[in-house]
Amino acid sequence: MKANPAQHPHWRIAFLSLFLALTAALQAQTPDNDLASLSQQAEAGDAQAEFALGNRYFRGLGVPQDYFQALSWYHKAAAQSFAPAQNQLGTMYQHNIGVPHDYRLAAAYYKSSANQGYAPAEYNLAGMFESGLWVKHDLKQALQWYSKSADQNFADAEEEVGYFYQNGYAVKCDYAQALLWYRRAAGHGSVDAENQLGYMAEQGWGQPQSYAEALAWYSKAAEHGSDTAQENIGYMYQYGTGVPKDFAQALAWYGKAADQGNGDAENQIGWMYQFGQGVDQSDAEALAWYRLASQSGNVPGRNNLHAFIEQLKDAGGGVWASVSAIVVHDPDLDRAQHWHDIRDVRAQIAGLEADAVQQDELPTSSSPWAKGKPTSSAKPSLPSAPLARSSLMLRRQSTAPKPGACANSSLHSRVKPPTKSGSAPPAEAPRRSPHCRSAAPRASHARSTPNGASAPAPPYSGPTAPW
Repeated sequence: MKANPAQHPHWRIAFLSLFLALTAALQAQTPDNDLASLSQQAEAGDAQAEFALGNRYFRGLGVPQDYFQALSWYHKAAAQSFAPAQNQLGTMYQHNIGVPHDYRLAAAYYKSSANQGYAPAEYNLAGMFESGLWVKHDLKQALQWYSKSADQNFADAEEEVGYFYQNGYAVKCDYAQALLWYRRAAGHGSVDAENQLGYMAEQGWGQPQSYAEALAWYSKAAEHGSDTAQENIGYMYQYGTGVPKDFAQALAWYGKAADQGNGDAENQIGWMYQFGQGVDQSDAEALAWYRLASQSGNVPGRNNLHAFIEQLKDAGGGVWASVSAIVVHDPDLDRAQHWHDIRDVRAQIAGLEADAVQQDELPTSSSPWAKGKPTSSAKPSLPSAPLARSSLMLRRQSTAPKPGACANSSLHSRVKPPTKSGSAPPAEAPRRSPHCRSAAPRASHARSTPNGASAPAPPYSGPTAPW
């Protein structure tokens, strides 16, 4: 196994240097005179400028990152019923960003913003109803708010509506409607929807089964960075599902997914090392990969780890002591472990880079998520909220599948390894249905507000618990 990353400070130093260099580069893109002008507008009480200045402090663009200052400016803008600022405050309170967790305030701010027709807030409020955070668990309310957001071409909300139809949440299970919403979301840039379409085609749900179409959708999602889709492609090659069986291709795709911290893929690699599928059989490698999958919170990986350790101990003859003493030197394993260690830093860097390249602090046009239908179907550019990945994992795992698409789906990507007899692995074993998304394919459920967005400003009486 790879040693504790704390024993390898050069990794931390290298990425800290990268982070600081990128931050400096982003700050250099923000001239002092622009910041001075923005500050003057904010001091004069312009809500959009207050919000934009809050974004500067939140992201550390041109100023030192300061959540307290960001919170202060967001509050000023929210006091004028500026919907994007209300949504941003909801995100900060929900995810403990510079403030203590407060789901009551998060729900109140989301509701205030959503009532103005702001699509990201409608989406976030729906997520709270779906998960039962502070508000009562209510799938009908969740679907209602997802639908409002989806009506404005908000891609993530469109994908959620499709998910509800696929699984019969608050509506009758309807694969045709699910496909319609997934295709609409995919057209607006939803990587999750692309993966879902692949799984629907692979299973033949709502359409004739087509492995070729499944692989095409998985490949598109994988190209766009979906680790779940990468894992699904690996599975197809491992078991020859619609493609010639190819262990080398399977390992390559699992490796791509593992590089993004996908515990299912790590578990699959452990399985392949345990039984020598496309690699030299190695108990030490299998043990290392199962441990990594278990560390990432992967339940089947943890089950396989415990069963494999028990098997090695029962083998006698010092097998367990011998295998556990081996230090594995595997670049793929080290890389996967490394991405686990710096995943949060990567998210911060990606967020800063996206803000600098794709977003404008003070746009002249209105937000595409104000009331009414949007003027463009382009995919919104949204900064991700830190810590939201774990929130979605909890949300998906806490929602029990209803009879229908997910009723017989295992949440595991693999069953336990063969028992102590050491028999060969079965030709195929149950896996987690990726559409159930227990491992949270996207980085965030709660959506932060894009910089400089504008919204209607009705009278404001301050956030209160809306229920």
